[in-house]
Amino acid sequence: FTSLAHVLAKTGYANLLLKKEKIEELRIVNEQLKESELKYRRLFEQAGVGVSHVETLTGKFLKVNTKFAEMLGYTIEEMMQLTFLSFTHPDDIIESAKNRKLLVDKQNKEYEIEKRYVRKDGSIVWVKMTTTQIWEMDGNNKYHISIVRDITERKRAEQVLKEENKRFQTSMNAIDSVVYVADMDTHEILFINKYVKEVFGDITGKKCYAALQDKTSPCDFCTNHLLLDDK
Repeated sequence: FTSLAHVLAKTGYANLLLKKEKIEELRIVNEQLKESELKYRRLFEQAGVGVSHVETLTGKFLKVNTKFAEMLGYTIEEMMQLTFLSFTHPDDIIESAKNRKLLVDKQNKEYEIEKRYVRKDGSIVWVKMTTTQIWEMDGNNKYHISIVRDITERKRAEQVLKEENKRFQTSMNAIDSVVYVADMDTHEILFINKYVKEVFGDITGKKCYAALQDKTSPCDFCTNHLLLDDK
């Protein structure tokens, strides 16, 4: 009897130690989870890009950070009453809706697009949006996370460059003589005017000495090397 009592006492003590160890382990895990959640919350709020959690089925916002709200000129409270289609540019709604449907149907896990949003004041902002589906433990895709970057300035610069290029081509095509642009290192033709195309055909991409002079190597009178030396 004494031996049995001794064994039970030792077993009980061992179980008590085990429970204490388990409690301590759970406490540490809980603290780590809280710390991880706090870090994520800070990252979410302080991120230099727009971040949102969107309910995949309805398109409603579940969470929006300050940067995204400011990007569109709304308060966070106002955005929580909207869907992402509420301020999507009319010309981009069809593609945006199609991408969301691919998430709903589980045909896509993530995607990246460039699209336009209409700000609260009516102005247009171009964004690059990366969307990733978040899967629940039960396998459902209830919401997704979107990272939104403002690329309006880049789009404006691209538009300016496009317009300048168009003016350049218009001017060159008005010249009734040979005008072309070639890479100084490779001699590859990058641009030809209308006159060159009418006389030689479309020789863009070919070597200038081959297309214009029917030679197999750079012309003796080529001045590219002089221009390269001056660089």
